[in-house]
Amino acid sequence: MKHLERHLGRLRACFAGMPDPRRGRNRQYAMADVGMAALSVFLMQSPSFLSHQRALAEGRRRSNAHTLFGLDRIPCDNHIRQLLDGVPTEHFDGQFHAIVGDLDAHGALAPMRRLDGRTLVALDGTEFFR
Repeated sequence: MKHLERHLGRLRACFAGMPDPRRGRNRQYAMADVGMAALSVFLMQSPSFLSHQRALAEGRRRSNAHTLFGLDRIPCDNHIRQLLDGVPTEHFDGQFHAIVGDLDAHGALAPMRRLDGRTLVALDGTEFFR
């Protein structure tokens, strides 16, 4: 769990440094929270994660979004898309390499090494549409 917390902390800092396209006073959510909310959808693998977390929060006063990702308020998915669409992918390169390097250093990638030490990676086809 300590590795996950460290990586989530690094990602939160990276998200806080994302360019913010908003002008004026429309800044209800910090960019770090917007990024963490987007990440949470992928990590929890739920198509309706944000609405489910809101329902949990209403019933229990806390949800995974609060405990794992440190979100006090959850932005809606449209708001997340509007704010993240313009962020260049290069913004995340350093974090990607740091996290993969840390996982490799701790042996987490060893079970995926095959074919002369190459790492097997499952792809979901997103590059096809890029």
